[in-house]
Amino acid sequence: MKNGKPTYTYNFLGLKRFTISAKNPVPAGKATIRYEFAYDGGGLAKGGKGTIFVNGKKVAEGGSNVPSP
Repeated sequence: MKNGKPTYTYNFLGLKRFTISAKNPVPAGKATIRYEFAYDGGGLAKGGKGTIFVNGKKVAEGGSNVPSP
């Protein structure tokens, strides 16, 4: 959470980072926040797409192309 908004930062060995964040803060009251990562596959460190959900609704997504070290 950053400023009330669900946020996720992927950090690959300090060499590459990407951040996804919802545009709006989470509403007051109970909420279910979920993060899913869909790996691109094909070996180690190939990247993928991250998605943040709030109460079952997609609120942010982004991808990474991660270089091999």
